[in-house]
Amino acid sequence: MVKIDENYSFNADTRCYTLYEKIENKKDEEEDLSKLDKDVKVKDGFRVVGYYVSIPSMLKGICNRELRKSIDKEELKTLVEVKNKINELNEFIDSLKLDF
Repeated sequence: MVKIDENYSFNADTRCYTLYEKIENKKDEEEDLSKLDKDVKVKDGFRVVGYYVSIPSMLKGICNRELRKSIDKEELKTLVEVKNKINELNEFIDSLKLDF
């Protein structure tokens, strides 16, 4: 697997890129396994969270996922906070210095 940051890694095969998210603790893994479809895999402390046809679409998927998680956890209460989070996520992607 290729490490993106402390929370995300990815792998690839001939058809797609597979995005993995780190499972924080055993309790999270047990909860996730009880809710997961049979197709979703858990591997080496990471669970599959998406399949993408390109690296740019995968990175955009990470941004969308993190934004949704922040809204779901009620960390963002206003549209300005959402905008700031989007800017923060875009800065993270830019810091990777990938030119596509």
